[in-house]
Amino acid sequence: MINHVLIPTSTEQKTLQVFSKDECETTRHDYCLVDVLTAATAAPTYFPAFRVDGIQHDLMDGGLLANNPARLAYNHAVNDLNKDKNDIYVISLGTGIDIGSVFNEKKSNSVLFWAQNISDFMIESHQNAIDQEMNDLIGDRYIKLQAYFSKPISLDACGKIGDLENIGKQVIEENTKLIDDIIKILQN
Repeated sequence: MINHVLIPTSTEQKTLQVFSKDECETTRHDYCLVDVLTAATAAPTYFPAFRVDGIQHDLMDGGLLANNPARLAYNHAVNDLNKDKNDIYVISLGTGIDIGSVFNEKKSNSVLFWAQNISDFMIESHQNAIDQEMNDLIGDRYIKLQAYFSKPISLDACGKIGDLENIGKQVIEENTKLIDDIIKILQN
């Protein structure tokens, strides 16, 4: 049975605050799930940092420091749950990557280009590094399912929900065998 959930948040001190069942049992504090999720999704420039009762700092989007939390999940299974490393599968469901902004020599040399794109570059680099690390660590027991966008979709683009649904359907169609493999793993 799968019953362990990790919810990463970022503190204003640039450290991770990870909420989990174990963390709640250790601190003997029952955090309100709505508060934890509000903090974990408080994306800067869209939502203000949020204070969860029982935590000393304001919290923000966990993706700032753990955009790909696969290694956090693996470490939790090995270190906190004492699971055998050879029995661990990590299934990483990505939230999508914009592949439409192709670098070209003229554009990528400008200060304006980097001012607009450096954060995306750094976030995607971190995600890719975690993917590579997990592949090196557990090989084919690390499964990544990711959507790729031809054009960026901003966080507040409510009018793009239909496009996101179509992208989701396309990901499912293109990865039917992989999804079947994931279902088999989860059933064991």
